[in-house]
Amino acid sequence: MMTGAAYIGIDSCPIEGFEKQNVEKVLALDTAKYQLAMVLPFGYRQKAQREQHRLGFDEVVEFIQ
Repeated sequence: MMTGAAYIGIDSCPIEGFEKQNVEKVLALDTAKYQLAMVLPFGYRQKAQREQHRLGFDEVVEFIQ
């Protein structure tokens, strides 16, 4: 789901450290049937992402024989 959203320009970020019981209460979940594992917000970024700079393979890897 996250990959599909990114493909069409929508960002997402999985969140795990939340107050599970409070969120289930707000969502009025029947916790006998369903439980919350994570929160996954989706949205559009306000500013363009800056270019990522990565080192080349030869700059990172050294083979030792």
